[in-house]
Amino acid sequence: MAVIINNENNYKQVVAVAAAGCLVYVRKKLEKKRRVWMKRFREEFNDQPLVRELRENYPDDFRNYLRMDGHTFDLLLSLIEEIIMKKDTVMRPSISAEQRLIATLTFLATGRSYEDLKFTTGISSSLLSAIIPETCKALYDVLRI
Repeated sequence: MAVIINNENNYKQVVAVAAAGCLVYVRKKLEKKRRVWMKRFREEFNDQPLVRELRENYPDDFRNYLRMDGHTFDLLLSLIEEIIMKKDTVMRPSISAEQRLIATLTFLATGRSYEDLKFTTGISSSLLSAIIPETCKALYDVLRI
């Protein structure tokens, strides 16, 4: 399919359309793929449902997992909830005080690294590195005699 170019005006139009097409192609190639705020598997496969299941049906396993019974967990949570709770944003919901406490207690009970904990908690390792010291400080301040 050949394009017949009669005059200089048609030639300029063909060149302009070709250049515009090339620019669109290059721009699409260079567009950076946007990252997601939170990986989908972390929403589904975190330890919060496990903790609920253990607490409701297997109290001995709950005690083994967090090294305390449900009553003690509730007491600790009620003492520090206002201190460690964050507000939701337009972009995403905040990590609940319960999730923060579970992550901290799991870290303290197991000694696992932040990189390892991120897969079971569903919280990034960089955020865990902020959450765990903050929650430990809140626990220390509240329980200090």
